[in-house]
Order: sequence, then structure tokens, then C-alpha cells
Amino acid sequence: MKASATAAPQSAGYIYQIERALYHLSVADADDSVAVEWADDVSVHRNGMILTQEQDKHSLSSGAAAFGDRSPGLWRTLQIWKRQRSAGIRSGRYLLVTNSVAAGSVADAVRGVAAGSIGADEAVARLRAAGASTRRSKTQTMIDNVLASTDDELADLVGRMEIVDRTGDWTALRASVANGLGLDPRVDRDLVVENMLGWVTSELMGRWRRGLPGIVSRTACLVHAAQIQRTIGRRRLLPRASRDVAVDPAEAASAMTRRFVSHLSDVGADEDVVLDAVQHFLQFADERHRLVGEGEVPDREWDGRSDRLSERWTNTARMAAIDRPELRGRDLGMLILARTTFAHLEPLADEPCGELYMTSGHYHRLADDDRVWWLPSASPRKGQDAA
Repeated sequence: MKASATAAPQSAGYIYQIERALYHLSVADADDSVAVEWADDVSVHRNGMILTQEQDKHSLSSGAAAFGDRSPGLWRTLQIWKRQRSAGIRSGRYLLVTNSVAAGSVADAVRGVAAGSIGADEAVARLRAAGASTRRSKTQTMIDNVLASTDDELADLVGRMEIVDRTGDWTALRASVANGLGLDPRVDRDLVVENMLGWVTSELMGRWRRGLPGIVSRTACLVHAAQIQRTIGRRRLLPRASRDVAVDPAEAASAMTRRFVSHLSDVGADEDVVLDAVQHFLQFADERHRLVGEGEVPDREWDGRSDRLSERWTNTARMAAIDRPELRGRDLGMLILARTTFAHLEPLADEPCGELYMTSGHYHRLADDDRVWWLPSASPRKGQDAA
């Protein structure tokens, strides 16, 4: 199958506009919105005013130049801006943006004005010199139309123009977008930015299909970026699977003398229950240490989770006594242990936590501190006597 000679460049140009729109969203102020294919290729708006207009020229050709002195793209852009300004549609900034190099006396003049090295009057003189020709062509007709403006009109336009070239390195631009959106450095920022590109595209398509201008607000952009970060953070936050948290046999043997094991003995827990509890206790300690060390879950969240688990244990013990009034002592204690630790999965940092050891182990950590216990007659005030 023969490849289309125009499809790839056109598609690349559309994607380039989306990248540029996302960049503007990342550096925009709180009340700003960014539009694609409305006032211009890309434009920035605030309270009904146009702050920035941008014309984008993207090339897949190595060594290509854009916005040359006689290029139709340059003069067509200037003609559009002239007509808009004549109709009262004005912008604070006008950007000529390309992934290649903007070359020529006009581009140099625009750079000079922006840098303050030449005045707008000199730039207008260079613009008129670049457009001078007696040969008739479609391009020359556009040039003549632009140059029919007064020097003051051209000086005001040129004074608001900027050249932004060599912008094809999306990898470098991703870092700027990530900083502008205030992305958490602990998440995969490249993944968030790539997701944001897809989201901007979807938002624009949705509006265009409804016959609306393709506009995306900075606020909506930040909200979605936060949602993506939470989703990715949730994946990072998920504790490791139980099979990936190894337990040292020596540590397991040492743990058999700990207070939480004594509480298990109080209710006659069998060997398998005790061994599972020891494993969960050590796995929880290891994973909690990792999550705190990596800054994923702060200490205050663990404190809050301990309080929630303690409250649940109290209610579970009460309900067990109500549901099974015939049970006493060890039998009731074993029921409390089972209902408390055998199946419950307590959320972590407001996110579901599907690893049982993270709840069971947390309970045994609390039991080790005498904050919970299984034998109804036991009490932290009784200390070792309860054992």
C-alpha cells in the first residue's frame, strides 16, 4: 500500500497543536482558558479577552525552515492578524511557533524587537523591504495587502509578535508541562503528561462534535491532572502482594514470644492461626516501614487507621456477644478474633487495600501494644496478668 504524502504531515501538525495547547494550559493563570482552531491555531483567553494568539508550523523534514521572508505561511498569518485587528479582534501577544527554524530578515527583526535590540520602526522597514517585489503572484497579493497597513499599525503588530522555534523536542517540553501543572515528583510525571494529551484531545473532540468552540479551561486541566495523579498514586500506594513480602524465619521465631501471641494463646488459637498471625505481623511491619520511608503514607494516616481499627474491634466484640450470647471466655474470644482479623480489609489512605496482612497484621500490632485483645475478660490494665 502506498503511503499518503500528506496524511502524516497533516496529522503531525494536528498533534503539534494539541501539544502546544497543553503547554499553554500548564503555564496559564487560574482564570485562563486555551482554545484550538478558534481565534487562531491556538489561543489563550481570559474573561472574554484574547491574551495570546499562536500560529503553528510543523515540519517532518529535517533541516526545514519556516516563516521565511517570502513564505506564504508568514504573510498569510500576518494577513489574518491584520484583518482580525481591523475588525476589533485584538490580542496582547502574537506567536509564530515552529518545530523547525524560523529564518530570514523578518524573523530576525521580530526577534530583535522582542529582545529590545531594535525598535519596531526598524522592524517595519525590514518587513517592507522583504515584501517588496514587482512580480505578481498569490503570495505577493497577500504581501501587498499586509503592507497596505500604516507604519503605526504594522509597528503595533510587530511589537506584539514573538518567534518561538525549535520546539519539536516534546521530551523537553514534557518537563515544563509537568512543572507548570505542579505534578507530584513522586509519580510518573511523563505518564501523567501523556495522559493529559489524550484528555485535551478528548475534550476538544467532544466540544467540536457538539458544535462548540474547542476550549479547555486551566481549572478543568488541573482537576483532571489531580485525578490522574491520584489514580497513579493509588497504584504506587498499593502494598506489595503477600508473596512478595518475605518473612525471615529467625524473626518469625523471635516473634513467638511477643505480646500479641500471648493474646492469641488466651483464646486457644491453633498453630496455623498463630503462624499466620506472626507472618502477617512481620509483613505489616515491613510494608509499613517501606511506605513511610518512601513518603507514600504519612505517620498521621497510620495513627488514624489504628484508631479506626480499634473502634471496629470494640464494635465487633459487642456484636459477637449479642449475636452469640451462649458463648463465653475462649469461645467468644475466638469468634471476636475471627470476625476481626480473618477477612476484613481496611482501606489505607482513603484507598482500598486488598492485602489481608495489611489489616490482620495491623490488628496484631495493636494487640502487641494491648490496644486490642481477644479474650473478653482481658484488659490492657491487667497487663501480663491477662496472659
